[in-house]
Amino acid sequence: MSKTKICTSCGKEKLLKEFPYLINKLRYAPYCYQCRRDKYKGDKHTKNRLRNRHLLTNYNLSLEDYNTILKSQNYRCAICKKPENKLKQQLSVDHNHKTGKIRGLLCPDCNRGLGCFKDNKNLLRLAIKYLK
Repeated sequence: MSKTKICTSCGKEKLLKEFPYLINKLRYAPYCYQCRRDKYKGDKHTKNRLRNRHLLTNYNLSLEDYNTILKSQNYRCAICKKPENKLKQQLSVDHNHKTGKIRGLLCPDCNRGLGCFKDNKNLLRLAIKYLK
C-alpha cells in the first residue's frame, strides 16, 4: 500500500510521489506539485525570484549576472549557437565542477554532451577523431 498525504492547499489526499521532497529539510512539502504549479503559473515576479535563488545557491551567480552573460553570448548557446528562444527551457550555466568557475551558458544538448564526457578534453579529442 502506497503512503499518502493531504495537501494543505487543495485538501485532497494524494500519493507521496505527488509532493516535492524537500531535501534540505528531509521531508515532503505540505503542498502537492499541482498546487505549486497553479500558484506560480504566469507569475513572472515569482519565477524570477525562484530563478535568482537557484542561480545564487548553485552557482553564486545573480539573475542580473546570468542575463549579462546571456547578452554577451547574443542570447545563444556558447557552443552550438542555437538561440535561447528556440529552446523549451533556458540555457544552463556551464561551470567547472572542481573550481566552480563559470564558463558560459549552454543549451541542454551541449550541456549534457559535456557532462557525458565529464569535461575530459582527451575524451573529447578522441570523439572528434572518431567522427572524422
